[in-house]
Amino acid sequence: MTKPEDKAREHIDSALTKAGWSVQDMKAVNLKAARGVAIREFSSDSGYGEADYLLYVDGKAAGVVEAKPVGSTLTGVEIQTDKYSKGLPATLPAYIRPLPFLYESTGVETHFTNGLDPEPKSRQVFNFHRPEKLAEWISAAGMENAPSLRIGRLLSKLLISCSERFGDGYSKCRLCKSAAYGPHKSRRLKILNSLYRKTGPARSFR
Repeated sequence: MTKPEDKAREHIDSALTKAGWSVQDMKAVNLKAARGVAIREFSSDSGYGEADYLLYVDGKAAGVVEAKPVGSTLTGVEIQTDKYSKGLPATLPAYIRPLPFLYESTGVETHFTNGLDPEPKSRQVFNFHRPEKLAEWISAAGMENAPSLRIGRLLSKLLISCSERFGDGYSKCRLCKSAAYGPHKSRRLKILNSLYRKTGPARSFR
């Protein structure tokens, strides 16, 4: 008899495939098979458990999927998914750490959190996003080489604030990115917070 968890994974495999992902087993991974690759039952670093699916976009890790049996309540499961997003081994390539795109799914119902949003929040979606869409978000937010998700979120806030308040998002974008990716790692958050107070609401990023 098929277990509820296995039935959910069958639905998720199908949904991911329809969305353009190449679903693969850990023992036979080929990251060049498609732009988006979903690796089943990925073993994270010690203490972080096993992610049901690790999502790769253009050869770099970008997100995770946590599978639950049909009928399970997905609210609150994002805490578990968030844990997996932090457990990617340091030797593997990623756009940003922790991984920004988090899904919880029963194969029938799916919740999604976009960690690149200024205020990330889990919400229900009807389908898994296509790899091209995740790549688009990564590029639009300037995350290709971001040093951390914490800095990336503040950078995203800054770009929105600069564009809305000054109408010259491009020039401000260059300034923000310079601060985010500059050589003084220990000063990055301090510099970005200073920029945010000048260009956005009078509050710092935590």
